[in-house]
Amino acid sequence: MMKELIYAGASIAGWNVQTIERLPEVQGSLVRMEYEKNGAELAWLDRDDENMTFAIAFKTVPEDDTGVAHILEHSVLCGSEKYPVKEPFVDLLKGSFATFLNAWTAPDHTAYPVCSRNKTDFLNLIDVYLDAVLHPSSMKNPAAFRQEGWHYERDGTTGGLKRTGVVYSEMKGAFANPLHLAATEAERLLFAGSAYGYVSGGDPDSIPDLTFAKYRDFYERHYHPSNAKIFLDGKVDIKPVLEKIDAYFRGYGRKKMDVAISPAIPRRAEKTVPYALAAGESAEGKAILAEAWLWGGYDDTETREAMSVLCQALAGSNEEPLAAALIKKGICENAMMWSQFCLQGCAMLVLQNVADGKIAEAQETVASVMRALASNGLDRARLKAILSRDEFEYRERDFGKDPRGLAYFSAAMDRWLYGGDPADAFKSAGVFESLRKKIDEGWFEEFLRKAFIDNAGRASVTLMPDSGLAARREKEERESLAAVEAEWSDADRESFARDSAELKAFQENPDPPEAAAKLPKLKISDIPEEGPAPQYEKMASNRGAETYRVKTGASGIVYVSLFFPLDGLDRDQLAEASFGADLYGELDTRDRPVAELKNAIDAELGRFSVSTGAYGSKGGDGRPGRGRAYLVARAAALESRADGIVPLLKEILRRSVFEDAEKVSDLLTQQRRALEFSTGGMGAKRFATLRALSSVSESGALMESLGGIHALRRYQALDDAFEKDGEKTCARIGALMSSIIARGAKYIFVSSNSADALIAEAAVAFEYAGNTPCSPFPVYPKAREGFIGTGEVASASKAAFAGYGSGADFVGARILTLDWLWREIRVRGGAYGGSLAKGPFGSVQYLSWNDPSAARSLDVYDKSGDALRVAAEKDFSNYVISAVASTEPYLSPSAEIEAAENLVLTGRTSADVQNIRREMLGTTREQLLGFAARLDGVSSNASVCVVGGKSQVESCGNSIDKVENIYGTAADKDEMQDDKP
Repeated sequence: MMKELIYAGASIAGWNVQTIERLPEVQGSLVRMEYEKNGAELAWLDRDDENMTFAIAFKTVPEDDTGVAHILEHSVLCGSEKYPVKEPFVDLLKGSFATFLNAWTAPDHTAYPVCSRNKTDFLNLIDVYLDAVLHPSSMKNPAAFRQEGWHYERDGTTGGLKRTGVVYSEMKGAFANPLHLAATEAERLLFAGSAYGYVSGGDPDSIPDLTFAKYRDFYERHYHPSNAKIFLDGKVDIKPVLEKIDAYFRGYGRKKMDVAISPAIPRRAEKTVPYALAAGESAEGKAILAEAWLWGGYDDTETREAMSVLCQALAGSNEEPLAAALIKKGICENAMMWSQFCLQGCAMLVLQNVADGKIAEAQETVASVMRALASNGLDRARLKAILSRDEFEYRERDFGKDPRGLAYFSAAMDRWLYGGDPADAFKSAGVFESLRKKIDEGWFEEFLRKAFIDNAGRASVTLMPDSGLAARREKEERESLAAVEAEWSDADRESFARDSAELKAFQENPDPPEAAAKLPKLKISDIPEEGPAPQYEKMASNRGAETYRVKTGASGIVYVSLFFPLDGLDRDQLAEASFGADLYGELDTRDRPVAELKNAIDAELGRFSVSTGAYGSKGGDGRPGRGRAYLVARAAALESRADGIVPLLKEILRRSVFEDAEKVSDLLTQQRRALEFSTGGMGAKRFATLRALSSVSESGALMESLGGIHALRRYQALDDAFEKDGEKTCARIGALMSSIIARGAKYIFVSSNSADALIAEAAVAFEYAGNTPCSPFPVYPKAREGFIGTGEVASASKAAFAGYGSGADFVGARILTLDWLWREIRVRGGAYGGSLAKGPFGSVQYLSWNDPSAARSLDVYDKSGDALRVAAEKDFSNYVISAVASTEPYLSPSAEIEAAENLVLTGRTSADVQNIRREMLGTTREQLLGFAARLDGVSSNASVCVVGGKSQVESCGNSIDKVENIYGTAADKDEMQDDKP
């Protein structure tokens, strides 16, 4: 890293080193620099991490709801001066070893981060991203703006006008979720007069107000090095990186940037807005109340953590005082509370499904509970327990498959963007001890009073259900578009035809070979034959359990996972077991009430969860293999507290009390609503995926029963009958969960730093009863189904068994995902995304999401074989690299454990992983053609599932045979068609 170059006062490639600060909490140093010529700022978190992160961010201050910053985020990655191809972002995905490659739009800034372990790849990614943000082709050619933002086109069915675009479809999906809508409307009120009062992602009703001229103007006022902040993380070879940035920045002088954010003025406001119900959904008791409070500033780390703790202590679960008061009074079905912050902080409380006529009572209950807590005192033991869990998460810094560098970048920006010191984001350890002392001094009660009771900044939004709103909006949309076209002059019609032709040419004409050749690329020869794979060892059999010690990067933290087989359960029992898993930790045990249990969990464990899952395996004779479902208990704790893991797991899993009908009823209703709400927008992906796979293999059928449409239907049935059968339901679920735990844990996984005594203790506590036969689980019959939920977009899936093939199949799937499906589903179809996934055990699955053209997507899938045959005749080496890279994501310690679990439970080994890698690297044309031939058979042999808005499901016509409402019962397809407005 040429550390001799880095010292305060040094100058490297136009960058002046300002400060270097050691940060023990992240085991690194923060180096701050400024680019002398234009004032751009850079912060490098120099740590011992091979996975390097680069991000460039611009403060982007919204002035309306058109989502211009979001549309820019998408479209600046559609070609640039140095790389004049249409989709350099996608081309990078095709041939990079990036561990992260994307961009995002926040309420007040837009970020373009990349991560890679490969130094050559890292420099290539930086080069492409810098050229994209500073010299985008979309400033000259409006085609990218129209494709990614919005445009008019002809509806293929009616011939009339329609609006479409990638961001337009994405935000329609987001606004289909009533909880998202409630929070958005509350923020509009709370931050009125500030940039945060606008929807930075774009309101679908306002996105069409954005013109190309306004789009360009916003870019010119925000995208300049004087408004840039660059973040680096990891073992970066700093000199070539700084030289790379210098090559782009040296042509820019200082520019005064008008990007100040005016803080919101505290005020009280309220309003009522309607929201659309899904077909078949009752409006009774479906009001939603959102209450929001303005508080604090970005630079008060202690107050930010205190607000996080306070929100959890008020309504983090059904047992917390505010949530308990609201639910027990029958005011609402669920209460959720959280805090968020930008320049200013915001606390949000959302009450789901408020009983008819009880909005005023809800507001008074919130106020009275808070007054009582401020006067009589909060549960200080609870505050300390929550604080301990937050401290564990801060110390663990485990973000799953997202590189730590991304989280560190976001943390730094939370201070840096507003003029603060990014180093402050990594000095929070002392805050926990300070707040722990203040709990006993009454500080939190006073903070509660100031932040909520005496706060002049408060907004209240009531969302009222409207069963006819969706139909009226569709009608208004058709009439509005017809009116638009009726007012067009001949010149307008010519302009529409010209714009449409230009967009079509932009989308369909291939990039010139000389342009594509300019993109930096890795070569297959740059990729080692062997890559990283989970490292674990099988220990001697212990009380019948197979025990595995997994090597992780965990530092001072112990991880434990227990797997209890769910053999012999039918579909309804699996759904009930999934619900039963959610009850653990939410009910009393025979040793103590749930409030005390939660304190013990949060104080002693950093992580605790119980869930269900299913794993497949390879079958013989080219047939789908067997599947097996498990109840999975996970826990993690600091090494100093690891002795408490097994006793707590034993108490929770063996001694939970399921007979409390009131608590079980509340949790059942909440889980039901969570599943129903998640069928809208992006959440529809999960349900379409699981339903389509349910006919392909045992593991697919098991997953559908555990968490798909079938599980939702079971939850609905149990909830509807609970008043009559609640005690029987509680007894049945309690007996079911007891029998599962009594069988014992067949598999135990621990991190490599776990003590032998802990492993032995777990094996004794959950001794496995023996290898009982696992009977085949019936797959679901092949079906072509539609499920009508909320919104105007959908997720469409096709799935079938296509044989095992070889590693070349994964390359073929990657080719189709990043070429054919990207172009047809996203670019031309306007969906947020589309993909083909090849499973390790023979399944193939097509999927689209936030899709405004679901019927078209189903047809596109059927042409994939021909598309792959065309691609096989060209150079596909980039896709080989991409396919290999996609199998090697960044793994945090918890994700390392899960990767090892997946191998063991599916009957694979690290050697199998390496073999697939070698097969991918050796992919041939003939192998791709063979995969294409097998895909041809998927068209006529696949299960189909479409989940989304009514118009999208109905548009699929003869592609689906059966239609149901998410919120209702099975509906005859012809009756549904007759229901069209």
